[in-house]
Amino acid sequence: MLELKNISKTYKSQKGNECRAVDGISIDFGESGLIFVCGKSGSGKSTLLNLMSGMDGVDGGEIVIAGKSSKDFKQSDFDVYRNTYVGFIFQDFSIIEELSIRENIEMSLKLQNKEVKSENIETALKQVDLDGYGERRSFELSGGQRQRVSIARALIKNPKIIFADEPTGSLDTNTGRQIFELFKELSQDRLIIVVSHDIDSALIYGDRIIELADGRVVSDKTKVSDVDLRRFKAEYQSKVDESFVETKARETQNKEIFERIDTKLPTRHAVKISAANFKQKKIQFIITMLLTICSLTVFALSYVMKSYNYHDASLNTFQKLNVNTLLAVNQKEVLDENGEVTNQAIEFDYETVGSVVSDTGRAYPAFRQTVPIEQYAPLGKEEKYKTKINLFVELGESIDAKNLGSFYHAELIIGSFPRANQNAVEIMISDYLADGIMYYGAVFDGNYTVYPNTGYGYILNSVIAYNGIELKIVGIFKTDYREMDFETRNNFRAEFNLANIYSAALTTTDALFNAAKKSYALPVSACLYETGKEDDYIKQTLYLTSAGSVAELLGASMFFVNVKYADGHNANTSLIDNEIVISYSVLNDILGSYDDFDDIEESFLSGLSLGITLFDIERNPVAQNVKIAAVFDDTSMPDLKYAAAVTPAMKEIYTRDSLIVANLFIPLDGKKSADAKLLSYLEERNIEYTTYATGELKMMDTLFKMLTQILDGVSLIMFLFVLILLYNFIASSINSKKKEIGILRAIGARGKDIAK
Repeated sequence: MLELKNISKTYKSQKGNECRAVDGISIDFGESGLIFVCGKSGSGKSTLLNLMSGMDGVDGGEIVIAGKSSKDFKQSDFDVYRNTYVGFIFQDFSIIEELSIRENIEMSLKLQNKEVKSENIETALKQVDLDGYGERRSFELSGGQRQRVSIARALIKNPKIIFADEPTGSLDTNTGRQIFELFKELSQDRLIIVVSHDIDSALIYGDRIIELADGRVVSDKTKVSDVDLRRFKAEYQSKVDESFVETKARETQNKEIFERIDTKLPTRHAVKISAANFKQKKIQFIITMLLTICSLTVFALSYVMKSYNYHDASLNTFQKLNVNTLLAVNQKEVLDENGEVTNQAIEFDYETVGSVVSDTGRAYPAFRQTVPIEQYAPLGKEEKYKTKINLFVELGESIDAKNLGSFYHAELIIGSFPRANQNAVEIMISDYLADGIMYYGAVFDGNYTVYPNTGYGYILNSVIAYNGIELKIVGIFKTDYREMDFETRNNFRAEFNLANIYSAALTTTDALFNAAKKSYALPVSACLYETGKEDDYIKQTLYLTSAGSVAELLGASMFFVNVKYADGHNANTSLIDNEIVISYSVLNDILGSYDDFDDIEESFLSGLSLGITLFDIERNPVAQNVKIAAVFDDTSMPDLKYAAAVTPAMKEIYTRDSLIVANLFIPLDGKKSADAKLLSYLEERNIEYTTYATGELKMMDTLFKMLTQILDGVSLIMFLFVLILLYNFIASSINSKKKEIGILRAIGARGKDIAK
């Protein structure tokens, strides 16, 4: 059944010294019998027991179990070997205190995945004289009774081998005698190997005595007759020698078949045993759990902040605050001084405006125009500043209460709605603008004065002169600016020229544009440069007029003004698109190469073309390769210095492009799905939207992104710290459960059962 072949085991101390605990031992234990392994402390008895049971691995040699060599064994095979063939009995009884006597005994069967029958447990208890003790706990039993429980636990699975390590070392003489008598009876049909110092019991009960010294077998004797120590005590040694002879080797029985029963530790028992760790380490467990909860909380906060969606938050906020209009700002990505990509607000080009208006069906352009309103200043008092209207918003072919309410969540207070007007651009202004005018007073059109606090009626029908265009105030509408807190409202009024939705003036579609087209000479700020020399440009304001020819531009003045024409042109030659008539001063500013008008060669003009970019060189050019049809001498006529003539079609192009679209006003639909699509649409085109509520939302978005990075780091550090605490908790728990673990391993539990 069990045979050792030249096995050895060496241990190394912390200082590196080697200790050979077992040194080339070969023993054939046979099939049955009560065999004692004796020797002094340090002789190698316990090490040999651990090697035979597979609790420890050999360094050399092999163990043959039921015909199978340990050389072919993995650790799991040793677990199966203990579970299938071996019963363990320990000196300290090794009863699992958390379990009852019945549960301790049935553990052996549970690990074999066998059905546990009550009659089998009762039989095992009766076999060791403990019938009726099944529901008791270990602390209710005496030492002898506990050892009997250990024996019953070993016997219940009917093992072929029982290992007993000093089984009576903690018992009184009478109880120890009862245990060995039980062993003697049980050894008739199984192999019982006892490691003991009790040589007297070995002589009385043992069928074979193996004595170890320094890791070697120094004596291996088989009993051939009974020994009566009471009779032969005086002649002990001589009688021993007469009663024992050298053990003869027997032939190995290789025909035996190695069987296996896989282990299975019940979850109920695993939980019951492991739960005791929490009771023993309450403070450590509580601290670990609190830190775990904190770590998970920080991680959850980080996750929640990551899931924050700026668009969803905006829509929810807009609904709660009844915000129904967005101010859209065009953007482009630029590199800042640190080399990081940032968004910079830019004007809308008309292609983008047309696309957004077409795609959304409800976008209104806001022209950025600074329209000064001179502040009223009594004699002797200096005016503080000039009030300004900063935006013109187109609302449609006509404005009524419906689209005013839909667009601006506003209502008409006084006056009427703007209509198309051939003589002036009718506008309506907000109560915010009107209150500013009432607070400081104003001078309209240079000759009409509105005094402070005289009432809205004095503002109506006032005319503001703007680059030759008349802007007529016909109505005042109410906004929610009065609902702001006092300090914010007064700051707004003190900063009246702040460009925001409250300083917008509303007008009908294309009203400003159509008036500008009708203006005889529209001031157009432009960057002019010789084509191909974009880096050498000048900024100039031209007063554009549409004219069919030079004669039409100069009229009667042409009889007093010298003109030089490009090839093929004269005073009456009709201008075509992409041709322009400019003054000598403007041409000289562009080229910087003429000291006198007479130096200009007409042949040179034919090969010269200009590039024109409105307002800023960073804008897309409005026109390139513009041909100069003629240049007139403005030396004696300074009023014509910045006059220029183009065709009506070109003037319309220059006029529209000169009106900068700073923003788009986009009413919300009110349905969350439709508005969500709108916000996604704007984001895809890098168009930012804003309202008076988006400042806080943007700040929150930025804060969440920053906090997410911080919380990610904090949660990671805390999580690692928790892992260390958990590892320490588990490691200390394992250390405190060495006894229980040893018991479970001894009775056949596998590594995964212990982990469970």
